[in-house]
Order: sequence, then C-alpha cells, then structure tokens
Amino acid sequence: MKKKEYRLMRPQLKERWLNYIFKRKEKVAMSSKSTLVIKHAVITFRNFQGKKKGKFGKEGDRYFSVFLDGYDRRGNVFEDEERIPQYKLGSDWMGPNELIPILEKEKWPVSWYTPSDAPADYEPRPVLKIKLNYFDTSNPQRPRGGPKVWLEKKDGSLVPLDESSVEQLDRTWIDDAKIRVNPYNWEEERDGVANGRLTAQLKDLCIRPVEDTEEDDDFYDDYNLKASDEAPF
Repeated sequence: MKKKEYRLMRPQLKERWLNYIFKRKEKVAMSSKSTLVIKHAVITFRNFQGKKKGKFGKEGDRYFSVFLDGYDRRGNVFEDEERIPQYKLGSDWMGPNELIPILEKEKWPVSWYTPSDAPADYEPRPVLKIKLNYFDTSNPQRPRGGPKVWLEKKDGSLVPLDESSVEQLDRTWIDDAKIRVNPYNWEEERDGVANGRLTAQLKDLCIRPVEDTEEDDDFYDDYNLKASDEAPF
C-alpha cells in the first residue's frame, strides 16, 4: 500500500478501531420502569461503613441486604401480622411468591442464602443486595449526592444521616425499616454479545432503632444531628 493511499484510509481505520473498542466495552445505562418499596424490611449483612469484605470485596463499597421471603431474620413467621414485610414494585403491592420471580426475570441481584451450618433440609432464603452510592456533584460547593437516610426517634422525629453518620447503622439495633430502591440497569457488550446487569441502588431508607438510649443521644451530639420534620417517603 502506498503512503498516499494509507493516509486516505487512516480516518476509516481509526473509525473501525473505535467501533471495535466501543462494541467490546460499551456500557449503556437504562432507566428501569419499576421502583421497589419495602415496608417492615428485614435487613441483614450490613456494611454501611464500606469496609472490604471477602475475597472480591472492595474498600468503600457500602451495601446491605434484605430478606424477601416475608419471614424474620431467623426465618420464623412474625407473630404480629402488622410486622410482616410488604412489597411494592412499581404501583403494585404483592407477596414474595409473586415478587421474586419478577425480580429474577428482570435480573435484579437476588441471591439465595444458605448458612454454612444449615441442616440438610434447610430451604435457601431469597436475599436482595442493595448498594449505597455517594458521589461528587458537578459543583464542588454543593454537598455530595447520595441516598436519603433517616433515623426515626421514639418521639416520631426524623434525624437525617449523611455519608459519615450513616456508618452508625452497622451497630444499630433495628426495630423497623422502610426502604425505597431504584434499579440501575446497564448493558455491557463484549465480543458482540450483550450481557445485561442490574444493581439495586438505595434511594431512601428510614430506620427506627429498638429504643433511644443515652448512647444514642451521644451519637446525635457527636455528629451534630438535628431532628427534621421532613417526611421520608
């Protein structure tokens, strides 16, 4: 090939190369139609601090999980019917038997948990992993963006938690919780094959601790947290 012909083909070669790169590592964010709301959520596997856990864990990854089977943390039936978890996907309230197949079909991060010391007849429990993402906004003078999290005190007032104070939830005894989750759906193409993935991103979380103690009051003072009249969701 002559130099002149090569120079004429360079733009075409560059375009072909860029197309190859983008097809190999393209990530396309897609908005999901359904938001998940869970009342009386049963929270487990907490890592609000973002410590590295496990072989594949990353420092700074904040998350927690919720059981989706309608039972308490030990897998027992709630004695108080008013404490049974309630699930709303989009505009529809539904039970676990209806919710879980939909979430799995839409590729939500649902896993099935079995304790290491479980008996042979143990039935795995469905668990949804929810991430907390705090990010820098475009304006450095604005606060960091992220989910809205509240603690509900015994007098009914709500105390908002920020990126620093939310770490306390790793050590908080939870009496009740309400969660709103947005799915973040993205698609990755590798070698011409599309692999859809979805993560559950926390939008709102309201937690009522077991009870207020002097230690809780010290925590509010340490972080300079004030009660708010703002309704969570």
